[in-house]
Amino acid sequence: MSKIAADVSVVTSVGLDLAKHVFQVHAVDTGGKVIVAKALRRRDVLPFFAALPPCLVGMEASGSA
Repeated sequence: MSKIAADVSVVTSVGLDLAKHVFQVHAVDTGGKVIVAKALRRRDVLPFFAALPPCLVGMEASGSA
């Protein structure tokens, strides 16, 4: 599943599943509407978050992450 809305400036909360190589990202707006749902490679994580407004970020990881 890969979804990115045109306007990521409305993102208020992000869920990030940490892994070794591919990270799953799920971002929503204040109403809970999904703005982003996609997988990111390690090299793409920092540029992705740099483009977002200040927001709440929740992270989840397993022991192998």
